[in-house]
Amino acid sequence: MQVLDKKLSLLGWLQANDKQTYSSPLKQQKFLFFYEAFARAAGETADFDDLYGYANGPVYKTLYEWHRNEPIEFDREASFKFKEFPAWIDDARAELSNFVVKILSEDELSELSHKFSIWQKKQDLIIHGERNVKLCPEDFAEHDINLAEELRSLYPPDLIANSTVINRLGVSFVFPTEDALKLTEEHYDVLCDVAEKGPGPAGNPLFVEVEPDGCLLID
Repeated sequence: MQVLDKKLSLLGWLQANDKQTYSSPLKQQKFLFFYEAFARAAGETADFDDLYGYANGPVYKTLYEWHRNEPIEFDREASFKFKEFPAWIDDARAELSNFVVKILSEDELSELSHKFSIWQKKQDLIIHGERNVKLCPEDFAEHDINLAEELRSLYPPDLIANSTVINRLGVSFVFPTEDALKLTEEHYDVLCDVAEKGPGPAGNPLFVEVEPDGCLLID
């Protein structure tokens, strides 16, 4: 199976499971990158070929340009490849990658991806505007593995499986799914009020529970 087919299948999974995240080209790219970062951290083979350094972080250039130039054909092909090769995808890893991408803003995702050595090694060239800066798989160092492991430990499978993420005005609120089902219009108004003030110095996400009296407990 060609590498491009694998990436398309993975994006087809994202398209089928989270259309909102899929609608952002930047989040598509971060989803792909984190999926491969988690694979490498798990001691498996990761695909960092065709990975280039952009100002917003690592980008799989061929897929990015195809989506930008022919979005309708790209969406159709991604859906087709997912249906054709669903077994290629590690669902738990895809869920983790999507959760990380879903709970952070585009700016936060760019900032996070800038922390990886594979991008930092070419940072000077990138920030000075050089085009077509290819990233080297060998530069995905122990630091990067540790960073991927840290993210994995922050968001274990049980948390992901039992959480619902609600985005308002760039702020991500993470609820236990059973609590999210209790939300009323008044609760959503409160979330919007909180979102207008931003997520705070710590950034996204904000973890929220619905207390027995109906009040929102925001961590």
